[in-house]
Amino acid sequence: MANTNEELAALSQLLKPLLPANAKIALQNFPEKPVKQTLVLRSLPDEVTPIASGMTRTIRSYQIFYVDDRIDTAQAVGDALKVYLAQTISIPVNAQTLAFMRISSITGGKPFKTEGSAPLDGVFLTIQSTSHTARSTEVYETMQHASLEIN
Repeated sequence: MANTNEELAALSQLLKPLLPANAKIALQNFPEKPVKQTLVLRSLPDEVTPIASGMTRTIRSYQIFYVDDRIDTAQAVGDALKVYLAQTISIPVNAQTLAFMRISSITGGKPFKTEGSAPLDGVFLTIQSTSHTARSTEVYETMQHASLEIN
């Protein structure tokens, strides 16, 4: 199972090409004073459930916020993100462990306005990912020799 930080990093790398060239990406924390063309990725609490004797299911949710100085631009980026994520079957997370995340749902797209002296327009999406992981089992050394003595 990949950890949340690895999944956030994988999401940011996946979505970066869809953003304007000067866009900034923030992970976990929404900036106190957001600037235009900022993408914020933040994780929500996850749910881990045993589903079989040797398997667990992890459901994680992520919020994706994008802010810009115009609602039409923010909405266009939000729509592009939604379509791209809907077409992405799996997202590689860790090449060494071959971990990946699979998006099971995408909701949102509702516009909002930031607070402050220079409010920005934005959109947000919530995605949910599901992964299945085999539980680790103890590995024992294989017996190499056995002998039997009869008295």
